[in-house]
Amino acid sequence: MLFSICIPSHNRGHKAIRLVKELLEMPWDEHEIEIICSNNGSDKYIKEYQEIKRIKDKRLQYHEFESNQGFARNVNQVIKMSRGDFCMLLSDEDGILPDNLKNYLLFLDMHPELSLVKGCTSFVYSDLRTQYFSYTEEAVDGYYLMGNYISGTIYNRKIISNELIEEYEKRYHENEAYIYYVHLFLDTYALLHGSFCCSDLLLIEEGAPADSFDSGTESPDPTVPVFGTYESRIAQMHGFLEHVRDLNLKPTLVFQMLGRVIERIAEWINIQKEKYISHGDDWERIMELVADQMYSEVLQTGYMLGQEEKDLLNEYIGALCQVL
Repeated sequence: MLFSICIPSHNRGHKAIRLVKELLEMPWDEHEIEIICSNNGSDKYIKEYQEIKRIKDKRLQYHEFESNQGFARNVNQVIKMSRGDFCMLLSDEDGILPDNLKNYLLFLDMHPELSLVKGCTSFVYSDLRTQYFSYTEEAVDGYYLMGNYISGTIYNRKIISNELIEEYEKRYHENEAYIYYVHLFLDTYALLHGSFCCSDLLLIEEGAPADSFDSGTESPDPTVPVFGTYESRIAQMHGFLEHVRDLNLKPTLVFQMLGRVIERIAEWINIQKEKYISHGDDWERIMELVADQMYSEVLQTGYMLGQEEKDLLNEYIGALCQVL
């Protein structure tokens, strides 16, 4: 079995070169493992990216865009370049525990039916419990929209095919949720088309997170990234639910996923609560706007749900936004 480690990178060549060199020290040959790094049109740390490009090793593939194509396209690029039976996304600041990776590879070899696996990480997903879900409803309940940190996300390439990636690129290239969370769209597809497993065996050692983000004109202060503003989160909510509606699922799954989108968007907006208040914004008014948009999303998805389900979701929105 060939396993692909996929590293999308932008303006962090100093971290990418460290990671690539560490991975190339692992004992597997080119028939067992490959490493793919895609440089998303970086204008910083050019020397380090060129150093990666010059490495001569059959296990390494390097790609670079001439200009920044956005996070989604770069993630898609490394996956499309992968030739493995399974591929794993890895952020360039993180690392892998080789001894534990061996156990993951043995498990994947024994379970080719898995469509998606989430490995344990040292911080964000340090509390994962080992679970195997063979039923779609259980998998969606356990993991839908819960894996927003990309490292340790493993896809079955028969499920996440190049054709699917290209279809999604065309359909969702203006979708704000897809732009920032392309992997969550792929996660969703995988959850709906095969078995899912997560493990408490530590796989990823997380490094220092990004030290800067692009903040937008709507950000309350420079520490709030453009995708973290409540305006962007509302647009992301619409984007996730556009995907749900396109999937033509049975009402029980739509209800389940709509509730999770509402819950996650509320959580993500609430992260910046104190910064909005410090900026002088009316937080109560913000939550009223958020609630209105959530009610609107339930209305738009209503044709897929019964009245009882819509009423339950509206009650949930009201209670949730009051608490926050």
